[in-house]
Amino acid sequence: MDSKCSKAMELLAFVWYEHVADSHDATKRAMQCALTLAIDARLEFAPDDFATIVQRFKGKYWLGADDAQEHLWYARAVAASNGSACRAFEVWKKRKPLIVPKLDLSFTIFEHGGRSRKNERLHVGCQLRLGGQWVTVNSIRDDYANATGADGKRIKITREDVKAMRAPKASAKEKTDGTDL
Repeated sequence: MDSKCSKAMELLAFVWYEHVADSHDATKRAMQCALTLAIDARLEFAPDDFATIVQRFKGKYWLGADDAQEHLWYARAVAASNGSACRAFEVWKKRKPLIVPKLDLSFTIFEHGGRSRKNERLHVGCQLRLGGQWVTVNSIRDDYANATGADGKRIKITREDVKAMRAPKASAKEKTDGTDL
């Protein structure tokens, strides 16, 4: 590894080159454990680290078989508050984050200690209030997220929806027609 690589990449490279495995499954498990440790320990990731993982360490084999499984790594990075891992994933996927003003992380797929966060990235498994109901994010795309409401209805959360959530609400004093009071 070159001297300018991130701490996360140093850990992954160490495991890749030094582990003793008797099967592809053992390699897959070792690399998944190393990436989990790097994310959860909040090791610093360089912006191109996920792309490097795919190229140098056969990441497509062990990151997940499809986009949904790959996004679990992003969810883990959000849960761990590892912003550099989030950014590296976003660079790899060539997408901007969908950041909402408040998320309840009590019910997501990774342990968060049952807390809410302000200005958090939407990710697979998170829940938020939308249109008066709780919705759970199922997948993330370039400009939207797919979610399911408590009633089972599928909901698309667009970048415009996120912008509207972030816009300041008009106070009751500013409303003049009385219909929204």
